[in-house]
Amino acid sequence: MPAELATRESPGSRLMSNKVSTFSVPANVPWTVTNLKLDDDDKVTIQVLSGTWTANPALSQVGGDGHLFFVAKPGYTLPGYFEGVLVGYVGKSAPPNDASVAGVFAIGQNLKLSDRLKGYLFLGINDDIERRYGVGHTDNLGALSVQVSINS
Repeated sequence: MPAELATRESPGSRLMSNKVSTFSVPANVPWTVTNLKLDDDDKVTIQVLSGTWTANPALSQVGGDGHLFFVAKPGYTLPGYFEGVLVGYVGKSAPPNDASVAGVFAIGQNLKLSDRLKGYLFLGINDDIERRYGVGHTDNLGALSVQVSINS
């Protein structure tokens, strides 16, 4: 099955394309580079296909929704949201690997982006990116298989 399909909405409309890509997103690195460039009019769906991971090896592995009983503290990739949740970032360049940054958003198991985001997409796990509470991402386990669909 081809990764990109093109169809016309109706006679005279602009060419619509659908790009589907799959990524392995490991828990032990802050950000996975997708090399997918989003435009503000793209319709984007991000979905976990399989896999489990954990941001805390003392806890069981979970899916993209993260550990629902543990809220991330200041210094995490996305403070105030679930520890271990799949997160994303869209920007002109990669976010820092050692600091929280504005613009990170929760994905969980499945998300349709409704915001008008423009830039490159990065995926990761919500963990102690600033290493305030331990060793950060280096002790994390597992990976998720994540599919990104872009309709432009």
